[in-house]
Amino acid sequence: MTRSRLIASLAAALAIPLAVACQRDDRAVAERLDSIDKHLQELTKAVASGARGGPGARAERPRPKPDTTYSIPVEDSPARGPKDALVTVVEGFDFACPYCEQSRDTVEQLLESYPKDVRVVYKNFVVHTATATTPALAACAANKQGKYADMNKLIWEKGYKAGRNLGDDNMAKLAQEVGLDGDRFKKDMASPECKKEISEDQQQLARVGVSGTPAFYVNGRWVQNRSLDKFKQLIDEELNKAKERVAQGTKPADYYKQWVVEKGSKTL
Repeated sequence: MTRSRLIASLAAALAIPLAVACQRDDRAVAERLDSIDKHLQELTKAVASGARGGPGARAERPRPKPDTTYSIPVEDSPARGPKDALVTVVEGFDFACPYCEQSRDTVEQLLESYPKDVRVVYKNFVVHTATATTPALAACAANKQGKYADMNKLIWEKGYKAGRNLGDDNMAKLAQEVGLDGDRFKKDMASPECKKEISEDQQQLARVGVSGTPAFYVNGRWVQNRSLDKFKQLIDEELNKAKERVAQGTKPADYYKQWVVEKGSKTL
């Protein structure tokens, strides 16, 4: 492999994750720079030795397999759509992620296109820890008062789009606008329960290959292409499969738990 091709390959490998998803930033910046420096050193060695692959090659991060069904529990997670929907779309997201904001229209179109057959379950995968942790806690607190969907929408519209105004003061204002009990809201935001929920969401998604946001799974199957057409294609596949199993005796309300959570793969 030529020097120019090796450099281009490494540059692409380092840039791709940032182009398609938000990545976690809770590691020290120095650690990231050390990682880049390591790759550059390996590249230099590879060029010098004329190696093809070998030590100079960057190992790819394991990714979910599109045809594998992964087990992602959804009990007690906030959701939109019928509880007995045959297709469950799990979304791993972060309130400070621009790609998550861009995906909102697609999610709305899916709910409109499949009003009886699709529910969307929201899971926290906090990438921008400094800015997205507070709104995640606020959404959790709102959910405890039955106002998750309203709070979620306001956080995007009057928090993220308002210059990423995602701090405590603005969350309190949004909670008031939604009509929440302010004292209970603040108490729940600071509660161990909400912190635990966010941590558990993160762990559940990480086990099945999530490393950035947004991340979507349709009845446990990873969505590799997030275009509306590809979403619908995958939903239709899973819907047809589910209808066959329901015809054979599976109860619609039990479908996700029985065929995805219990039978799905727990890890990559």
